[in-house]
Amino acid sequence: MLLSRYQMDLDYYFGCGNMNPRHLYFGNIETHMRETINLWKQLPIKPEWLRATELIEYKTKVNSFKTCEN
Repeated sequence: MLLSRYQMDLDYYFGCGNMNPRHLYFGNIETHMRETINLWKQLPIKPEWLRATELIEYKTKVNSFKTCEN
């Protein structure tokens, strides 16, 4: 359930949240992504609703927005 919360935070952050980190559980996009991936890796059975490819897509979005800011 916690992983689902992290994913919902990411969806909102990139959608209606206007990339405001206060909408993230950890309050920081880098920390939030790291913890989301770490939690996903710890699961013995990976959820069908969140695949590794989706995590990669989130990470790519984070990295692309970071390069736009610089």
